[in-house]
Amino acid sequence: MKALILSAGLGTRLRPYTDHTPKPLFTICGRTLLDITINKLIEAGCESIMINTHHLHAQIETFVAQQTYAIPVETRYEPHILGTGGAIVNVKDFWDDHPFMVINADIVTTIVVRAVYDFQCQHRHPVTLVLAEVPEVNSLIFDAYGYVAEFYQPTDACDRYRESSLTFTGIQVLHPKILKFIAREMPA
Repeated sequence: MKALILSAGLGTRLRPYTDHTPKPLFTICGRTLLDITINKLIEAGCESIMINTHHLHAQIETFVAQQTYAIPVETRYEPHILGTGGAIVNVKDFWDDHPFMVINADIVTTIVVRAVYDFQCQHRHPVTLVLAEVPEVNSLIFDAYGYVAEFYQPTDACDRYRESSLTFTGIQVLHPKILKFIAREMPA
């Protein structure tokens, strides 16, 4: 298993703190969110990790360079934020023929990421998203077959959807065949 940790964001909701510290380097009990995520992936059997960077990228790159991990952990700078799909395509040379994990750097979870990866490997669908019920931020609507049909921004106008929807946790496993679909959607 390979993984991409999404770490390029500006962290605007946490300003002014993120004006000088990138959110992945915020600490909990003396450990950075990024280190917690990297170690969670290593424990899950990850063989190599790529981290996309943008905002205050040098701090993240310096942090990674100062660590000693049991697997290769690399960074890839994005001069312009490419978004989730863009970040995945930007490291297409990193992927192999196996499903890969993509996880946000700013989450802490008890989810067993290896179980999510194994679940993806056991079915034919190209994507597995980890979802949760958080009524305040639920933003996914499902079709009659249980597939994600729509993402929306929770607002008062969308309150009617909150009871029947879930939210994306920032953890996903993708089959490499989706790269051709993402690439088509990216601006040239």
